[in-house]
Amino acid sequence: MADLWKWWRYDVMIIEMEPGIFLFQFGCAGDRRRVLLGEPWHFNNHHIVLGTPEELRSITATSLTFTPF
Repeated sequence: MADLWKWWRYDVMIIEMEPGIFLFQFGCAGDRRRVLLGEPWHFNNHHIVLGTPEELRSITATSLTFTPF
């Protein structure tokens, strides 16, 4: 999945938090901003729904329901 965004400046770390929920840690805020502004995304014929975690709020599959088109 890391090959999806080949134009980023720094490495990105992708961690599977639970089945189907991944955490993307970007090396810089600019790369993160470009990914969020470039939505919608897909990988292996699956739509990727992105969310921005806030402090003390856990991300669940039911909280990821919106994608800009």
